[in-house]
Amino acid sequence: MQPARILSLETAVPPHRATNDEVKAFARSVFAESLAGNRALDRVFDSSTVEERWLAMPVDWYAADHGWAERAGAFEPAAIALLADVAGRALAAAGVAAAAVDHVLCISTTGFAAPSLDARLIGRLGLRADVRRTPVFGWGCAGGVIGLARAADLARLEPGRVVLCLVVELCSLAFRPDPEPVNVIGSALFGDGAAAAVLCAGPGHEQRPSLVASGEHTWPDSLDVMGWRIDDVGFGLELRRDLPAFLAARLRPVVDGFLDGCGLTIAGLDGVVGHPGGPKVLQAVEQALGLGPAALADSRAVLTRYGNASAAGVLMVLRRAIDRGARGRHLMLALGPGFTAALNLLEL
Repeated sequence: MQPARILSLETAVPPHRATNDEVKAFARSVFAESLAGNRALDRVFDSSTVEERWLAMPVDWYAADHGWAERAGAFEPAAIALLADVAGRALAAAGVAAAAVDHVLCISTTGFAAPSLDARLIGRLGLRADVRRTPVFGWGCAGGVIGLARAADLARLEPGRVVLCLVVELCSLAFRPDPEPVNVIGSALFGDGAAAAVLCAGPGHEQRPSLVASGEHTWPDSLDVMGWRIDDVGFGLELRRDLPAFLAARLRPVVDGFLDGCGLTIAGLDGVVGHPGGPKVLQAVEQALGLGPAALADSRAVLTRYGNASAAGVLMVLRRAIDRGARGRHLMLALGPGFTAALNLLEL
C-alpha cells in the first residue's frame, strides 16, 4: 500500500484569548452559589496545567444562559471563519490551488450545520463545484487521528488525488453554568481550535511526512466512558471518572497489537504524537506504554498553551513536532467516544 503524504498541516485558534486565572475567576463567579469557599474548584484549575486557551466568544458571553439556537448561531460563523483561514494557509503551504482539491473531509463534534460546513466553504475557498465532500460528526477527541487516516484512504484511491482534511472544535460553546464536577473539569481543560491538512498519494512528494498505517480499537461495553448528552440546553459533557485507570489497564495490548502488525514495537518508535487530553490522561498513557518523561513533551506543551481542543488538539501536537524537526517513525494516538483508541503510524 503506497503511503499518503501530508503536503501541509496548519492550525488556527479563535481570537479571544483567556488565561487560566481569567477562566478560574469566571468559573468562581458562575459557580459561586454552589461552590463558594470550596477549594476543589481551585485545585481543578491549578492542576489542569492549562495556562491559556482561545475561545470562540468573549469570556463574558459564557456567563449568560444559551440554548440550542444561540449556541448554533455562534458555532457556524466562528467555525467557518477558522476553517477558511486555516484551509487557505494549508493550501498555500502545500502549493495547491483550491480548484485542485478533489475531496474535502470536514470533522467536528462540537457543532453541526446543514448545509454542512464544507458546503459553505466551497465559494469562500474557491473549491470546484464538483468537489466531493464528507462531513463527519461524532469522533470527538479521536477525530484528528481518524480524520487523517480517512483522508489518507481517500488519497490512495487514485494517484494524484488531493484531499483537504478539515477539523474544527469549539468546545467552549458547550459550557454549562452547572457545578456538576464534569462541567468544572471541562471548563478547566477545554479550548477551541481548528486544523487543516492537505494529503496526496503518488510520486513527487517523497520528502513530505507520510501516513504509513492506521488502526482503531473500540472496547466492548464502553459507550459511557466519554461523549455528549444532548438536551434543550445543548451538548452536555459525559466523562467517566475512572478513564485514567481504564487506559492504564487496557491501552498497552491495543498499541502493541497495532505496532506488531506494522513490524514494530514501542521501543522501536522515534516518538509519540499523543492527544493532549489532560494531565491525568497523559500520565495514564505514559504509564500504560512505559514511556519516558520526555516522550509526551509536545502534548504537554500544547495542553499548556491551548487547552484540550478536542480533535484539533492532536494535530496541534503533530504540527509542533514537525516544526521542531522531529523525524522517523511516530505513533499518533488519540482517544474518543466509543470508547475508541485511534492510532496512526507516521513517517516524519
